Amino acid sequence: MGKFDSFLKNINVEVSDPRVNTPKLKVLLYGPSGTGKTSLASTASTVEELGPVLYIDLERGTAPAAKYGDLDNLLIVQPASYKEFADLLVKISDAKDRPFNTVVIDTIDRLQELIKLHFAATKPNDSFAMWAATYDKVLDLVNQIAFDLGLNIICITHESREITETERLSLIGPAFEGKQSFKKLPSIFDIIGRMTWEDVGEDGEENLITVLNVKSASSILTKTRFDNMPAMVGNPSFDKIMGWVHEHFENGKDTTENDD
Repeated sequence: MGKFDSFLKNINVEVSDPRVNTPKLKVLLYGPSGTGKTSLASTASTVEELGPVLYIDLERGTAPAAKYGDLDNLLIVQPASYKEFADLLVKISDAKDRPFNTVVIDTIDRLQELIKLHFAATKPNDSFAMWAATYDKVLDLVNQIAFDLGLNIICITHESREITETERLSLIGPAFEGKQSFKKLPSIFDIIGRMTWEDVGEDGEENLITVLNVKSASSILTKTRFDNMPAMVGNPSFDKIMGWVHEHFENGKDTTENDD
C-alpha cells in the first residue's frame, strides 16, 4: 500500500509521480530572426519519444525543417486563420489514436495576431474581449495540448525588449501581444530558451555557432526547471535536451532509492 493511499481514498484527482512517468515537456524558444529557432524545433522529429511532430507554421517559414527534421516523422501545416488553427486541435482531440506526440506552434506572437483578428471580426465592439483573448486563449491552448491531450509542446516567438515598471530596466524576452501575456505566459513553460549566435574558437579561427541560453543574467528572460541543464548549449538539438530531462528525473529516482 502506498504511503498516501489513505489520504487519496475517495478523492477524484489525478496523481503525478515523475519517478514513473516523465511529464510532458513545455518549451518556449525565442530570439532574433535567423538564430535557429525553427531548426531546433524541427529536431524534435528526430527524437523517438517526441515524434511524430505536428508543426503548425503560422509564418510560412519552415525551410530549415528539410535540413534538420525527419520529414517522415513531421507534418507541417499552415493555417491561415485562428479558426483553422482551432480546427486542427479539435481534429487531434477527436482522434481515437493520437497521431502526434509533439505540437510545435511557430509563432505565438503570430497566433495572437490571428486571435485578435478573429475577435475583431466576431466581436467588433468589444475590445476588452479581444485583448483578454490574446492572453487567455494562448494559455488555454498550451494547457489543452500539454494536459488534456497529453502532448509535448514547443512554442516559438520573436524577441522583444520590455521596460520593467519598477526598475525601469530593459528586459530582453519573448515577444507577446499585451503586457498581461508578457508577465504571465512564461510561467507555464518548463524551459524558456533564448537563441543567439556566438563566436567560438581561437583568434582568427572563430566559428559562428547557434547557442541556446536557458540561464542568463537578470536582464534576459530565460528559464529551466532542469538544474542539470547547462546555462548555454552550443549547436542545440532536442536529442541533447531530452538527455538532460531524463538525467534530471533519473537523479530524482536515485535519490529516492537511497533515502529508502
